[in-house]
Amino acid sequence: EKTKNERDITNERLEKRNHLEKVQQHSQSLERLWKELKKLNRMRSDYQAFTKEFRDVKASQAQAKKAYEDALEEIRSHHAYTLSLSLSQGSACPVCGSPNHPQPAQKPAHILDESELERLKAAYQTEDQAFQRVQEKAVQVKSEGETQRQLTEALYEDLRNLVKVMEETAIKEAYTQVNEEISTLKNRISALDQEAEIIQTSVNKMQAIESKLESLLQESEKAKQVYYEKQQEQTRLETKEQSFRENYSFSTTDSDELNNLVKKAENEFVKEAEYWEQIQNQYSKVRDEYHSSKVTEEEAEKYKKHVESAARQQKEKFKQTFDQFKFSSEKAYRDALLPDQVINDKQLEIDQYNQKKAIVTERMAYLQEKLKDKERPDLVGLQSKWEEFKLLLKEQQQKVNELHLSVKQNKEVYASLVHLVQEQGELAKQYYDIAELAQLAKGDNHLRLSLERYVLAAFLDEILVQANIRLDQMTDHRYQLVRSDEVAKRGAQSGLDLEVLDHHTGQQRSVRTLSGGEGFKASLSLALGMADVVQSHAGGVQLDTLFIDEGFGTLDEISLEQAIECLRGLQDGNRMLGIISHVPQLKEEIPAKLQIETGQDGSRVKFVFQ
Repeated sequence: EKTKNERDITNERLEKRNHLEKVQQHSQSLERLWKELKKLNRMRSDYQAFTKEFRDVKASQAQAKKAYEDALEEIRSHHAYTLSLSLSQGSACPVCGSPNHPQPAQKPAHILDESELERLKAAYQTEDQAFQRVQEKAVQVKSEGETQRQLTEALYEDLRNLVKVMEETAIKEAYTQVNEEISTLKNRISALDQEAEIIQTSVNKMQAIESKLESLLQESEKAKQVYYEKQQEQTRLETKEQSFRENYSFSTTDSDELNNLVKKAENEFVKEAEYWEQIQNQYSKVRDEYHSSKVTEEEAEKYKKHVESAARQQKEKFKQTFDQFKFSSEKAYRDALLPDQVINDKQLEIDQYNQKKAIVTERMAYLQEKLKDKERPDLVGLQSKWEEFKLLLKEQQQKVNELHLSVKQNKEVYASLVHLVQEQGELAKQYYDIAELAQLAKGDNHLRLSLERYVLAAFLDEILVQANIRLDQMTDHRYQLVRSDEVAKRGAQSGLDLEVLDHHTGQQRSVRTLSGGEGFKASLSLALGMADVVQSHAGGVQLDTLFIDEGFGTLDEISLEQAIECLRGLQDGNRMLGIISHVPQLKEEIPAKLQIETGQDGSRVKFVFQ
């Protein structure tokens, strides 16, 4: 009777809790429906007020538009006045073509002037903008209202069995009824919890001892795990160090020393660059002096040749002229001189020549004065020196380029190292968290327990609670099934192994040590317990029929009687049991039997009732 009450309490608690969750969901849905309906009604009231405002704005816009268009139409109806507005002095009249307009058409008295027309236009534009804003708002308000209506109707459809009419009063009444039902269910669950707490007290005492033992085991495993993690960390750091040594040829791996090497290389680069700039300046100076001297010499030589050539030409010309005309004497030559005008022209040419000569002479004097204390430059030597500086410049430029490349490579390596260190730290942090979760989930932990087996173990614990109620009855309070906490060996998974607690000896042992009859009792208890748990988790599904095939032949008379009493308890719970057996004593206990008889003509079945 006590066992039956415990089972009934457990079943009722599960049923009440499931029902409470559904009712609480109904309460939340009703509260939300009430709020959404209230919001919908408020939006409908606002929409009615907005509709009146929309009509007023629309009427104002239409009135302003009509006034402005009527004024325009009135002006257009007076064609002469309309044409005169576009006339200007000098432009051709579109009617007569005359450029003069002595008497243009005047504005009729009832026609609005330009300022009044602009005022009507501005008023119309203002009203039209207001109408556009109100029209956009109308679309938005209508869309929001339609969305709210659909949402409210969808909530109402889900609660139609609770609320007959979608009104605030009906929703409040249903909400009050649901809350009263919630209060009743909570009181009943609280009473059931108190009853179950009394039953759980004895279980907690035993679990406290087991928890203390498990805590000691966990502390031991944690110490082992810490030692294992430290070994892994040491291996990882050694591997990382070896990888850097293999991939990068550095005399040191210290970051400060690497920074010093980079700074040293940069200083060398700056010095070489300054030296290269000095050589470049010297080269430019020598090159300029060389070109200047060469140009001066070329100009002087060119002028000298020009003067000598001119003198020879004049002398040759005089001789040719003297010989050509066969002068007998100089007097005859002079008598044959050209007229004064020609002589003047020639004199002018001579003067011009003398001027040029004076300029050249002055230039020569200036150059001689400037070059008086200077030796004639050794152009071959300067050319050779220039070639040497050019070669040296090329070598220095090559060194500078090499230093540039070295500095660039060092910076890239340094940046790569910093990035790799940061990335390695982030990846290591992610890896440790994810790897630990993966190892825990797949059972690679000190308990050899995967996530799947952990979930199944939770269900197995519930099954064992129900199974032990029947096993306790069938074994006369001797045996109790417990889930083994022993860690499996040789890579096997743990968490679902069963052991039996023998209350006669106070020791736990494997279920494999049970005899055939005891094993059948344990199997029968587990099957019945699993049926109860499946029924409680199935959400209203009832397992009203159970079939048990064989197994009773291994039981002695007392065990058979205990098993029959357990099955009778199940039958008292309105379940139908079907037992397949050849045990005579069990046959006598069954009031309704379906017997199968074999013969030469085949098998026959018949119902036998006691």
